[in-house]
Formats: sequence, structure tokens, C-alpha cells
Amino acid sequence: MDKAFKLSLTFVFAVVTLVNANAQDLPFKSMPEYAEKYTAGTMVARMVEGLGYRYYWATEGLTAKDLAFEPTKDARDVESTIDHILTLSVMVLRPFRTPDFYPIENLSEMDFAAKRKLTLELLLEASVELRSASLDKLANAELDLGRGNSLPFWNVLNGPLADAIYHTGQIVSFRRMSGNPIDPSVNVLKGRNN
Repeated sequence: MDKAFKLSLTFVFAVVTLVNANAQDLPFKSMPEYAEKYTAGTMVARMVEGLGYRYYWATEGLTAKDLAFEPTKDARDVESTIDHILTLSVMVLRPFRTPDFYPIENLSEMDFAAKRKLTLELLLEASVELRSASLDKLANAELDLGRGNSLPFWNVLNGPLADAIYHTGQIVSFRRMSGNPIDPSVNVLKGRNN
């Protein structure tokens, strides 16, 4: 498959995904169709898409009571967990952007809806980027930590990506504890609601 054809396919996928996202208002109300080929990029993209779907439904319909909920006084409340997942989503995408990429202007001034929207958009952008990423692109991708420090993309997998999945599960658990469980039709195996 030549480079121009791959680029065209990537563009078509991105347009279809973005149109689908606009039709639903936010990305990941359901997961996109899986890739036809298993590649390093499509495998990681699918993990990001799984996170996006889980995060969409973990945060759908949260109330002020849910956002303030903390299981113990020593634990992070749900809104702080959402802030953390937003910064983790930046870290998942950063290896494919400039080292100073940080699209959050003032986290403390953002409301919940803006944080949720930005997180889902960043995950969508990462998914699109990863679906078209060659093995060489992934092998050379680095997470810039500043001050001349960086880590290989491997660390994004076991670091921010895995951490965001973990914390999304916490939100699901915490909202159940606060009396507002997620929609029971969510089906993470199929990536769409029953």
C-alpha cells in the first residue's frame, strides 16, 4: 500500500470519525469500528478508544453531588480525578505533538462540561493519530517531560494510558457509591450500549 493511499485512508477515517463525533456532540458515545489490520498503531488506538468509551459513560450524567464525592477524606474527589484524567489524556497525545503541547489554559477555571469535552476530543485526536502511526513513528515517539528529559512511547502505555483507564474505573465506582450508577446498557465488550 503506497503512502498516498494510506494518507487518504487516514484522512477519510478522521473525517468520518469527526462527523460521527459532531452528530453525537461528543466523541466516544460508542466506539468506532475496529481497524481491518492489526498493527502496533491500531492496537494502541483501540486501547485509547476503549478508554474514550468508558470515560464518556463514566462521566455522562454526573451531578454536582457526584463531582464532589470522595469515598474518604484522604481520597481525591471525582472532579479532581476528572482533572487528573484530562492531564493524562494530554500526555497520551503529546508524543505526536510539539514538546510544549499543553492545550489546557487554566484548569481551575474550566467547568466540568469543558473538561469532559476536551478530554474526549484529545482522546479522539490520539486515536486518529495512532491508527495511522507506522511502527517507526511509534518507535521514535517520546514523551517529553521537560528539562531535557523524555521517555519512550512504551512508558505512555504503562503510565498515562493505563492510569487513565484505572481512574475512569474509580469514577464508575465512586458514582455508584454516591447513588448515581452508570447507564446499565453500557457494554464495554461491544463498545456500544445494548
